[in-house]
Amino acid sequence: MEEVKLVKKKSNRWRLNFGVHRDTLLTRDSEINEYDSEEEARKNFEQLKEWYESFGLKIWYADLYPPEGEKTVLDKGILYTG
Repeated sequence: MEEVKLVKKKSNRWRLNFGVHRDTLLTRDSEINEYDSEEEARKNFEQLKEWYESFGLKIWYADLYPPEGEKTVLDKGILYTG
């Protein structure tokens, strides 16, 4: 059997990885979105944060990953309690 190697394709886009919850382990969810610039990602996160909070959801965490380099923590968020 031939060995198959998985190669991660590098992206030139910024990735926003964030999670939300409704204060319990069972209500948590996460999302990853890609953007063309850091500014676009940060602006969109603020809009998403307001939108989710309008439904009573809390930000669990939010990290921004540049095309190259280290992640930036945008929001340490609030850990769920239940």
